[in-house]
Amino acid sequence: MRCIFIIYLLLTQYVLFGQNKYLPGVIITHEGEVIQGQVSAKDKGKTPSNIVFKKTGSDAPVNYLPTDIKGFKVGSTEYVAGIVDVIDRDYKTRGLDFEQDYQLRQDTAFLKVIVKGDKSLYFYADMYGYDNFFIDEGGQLKLLIYREYLKKIYREFNYDRVIAKNNQYIGQLRLYLNDCADIGMVLSDVQYSMSSIIDLFREYYKCISGTPESIPEALIPDRGVFFGPSITNCVFTPVVSSGFIQIIGNTDYSKVFSINGGLFYNVYGNTEKWSINNELFYTGYRVQGSYEKYENSEKYKKAESEISMHYIKYNFLFRKYLSSGKLKYFLNPGISVGRAFPGTNYLYIEDVYYTSTTITEGEALEKIKKIEVDYILGIGSKFKNTSIELRVSRGSGISPYFNLKDKVYKGYLLFSYFF
Repeated sequence: MRCIFIIYLLLTQYVLFGQNKYLPGVIITHEGEVIQGQVSAKDKGKTPSNIVFKKTGSDAPVNYLPTDIKGFKVGSTEYVAGIVDVIDRDYKTRGLDFEQDYQLRQDTAFLKVIVKGDKSLYFYADMYGYDNFFIDEGGQLKLLIYREYLKKIYREFNYDRVIAKNNQYIGQLRLYLNDCADIGMVLSDVQYSMSSIIDLFREYYKCISGTPESIPEALIPDRGVFFGPSITNCVFTPVVSSGFIQIIGNTDYSKVFSINGGLFYNVYGNTEKWSINNELFYTGYRVQGSYEKYENSEKYKKAESEISMHYIKYNFLFRKYLSSGKLKYFLNPGISVGRAFPGTNYLYIEDVYYTSTTITEGEALEKIKKIEVDYILGIGSKFKNTSIELRVSRGSGISPYFNLKDKVYKGYLLFSYFF
């Protein structure tokens, strides 16, 4: 299973990093001419400061700044170039000073078109990583003003510092979307964030029974089922070598296959680049092993043991998508907490001492931990409403004894179906 995982990882890396960085797109000149070609735009989840364009794969690439073109498109994502005002913040203090007033500076930038219609919304991340949102007023891009600053609250002999907020953007949006009579009720809960402002524009267009040219679809949580085989390796390590600890700790348990399955509920972040995955998962295993200790043909000890476990687990995973499009690759790190339900727990010992033979039968482990914690790492791909994932986990084991340590290693091949 480990070899399969490594091969899959190498193939995935090849697909992700060996693929052409250019995507089909267009540039729009200042004269309004639309030129088809291939675009490379490094946005890293933000807005690009420049793009590289070529008409065909054999052409020499040309670098474009926001001053060189009117805008560009990559797939369904559109950017416009503009000279815009942004708040001139101190990136070292993250803008937290005692000045309520602010200064504006001009940036030349590519802005991402978030909502396009009679009332539009644009996004720009400046050089310091601050998010800025803009609306279109008569063909001019106007900054939605939001700023945090420190304020002194005076006491009898000193003062406390609290964070105050300039929420001027709420008033701007109230005026901008004033043809919806109920917009004020929605505005009371709007935060200065991508998801919150997009939700506001969805409510606005619903209110006026309008249809924008483009607006991001609401991210609906994924639900579904998953199942697949696994291979389990139980490794016991004795701290002391006596009694049953000597036997269990020195038994080489077989690696075993089992079938696992469960339900999942995935909640997306502001974009489809990451999600929080919640899984309710059944898994289990049954391992067998032998132990022998020979001194001579008339003095030896042999033992056979079998342990089976069943788990209901809650898996909490942070899924990071490494690519976009119909076929998406992802990483899936996380943790798991499981409730253990012991099954078979059997130990058979045959102790031969010259003419005397003693047979002992009983439990392999008199006590078993009820809770197991796992560390998980998965890598996989998603296509439409299906996904396949290779996953490995390391569990805290079943032994509660301080002088008998154990770990449970599992490798999974999981298939998921999204409802």
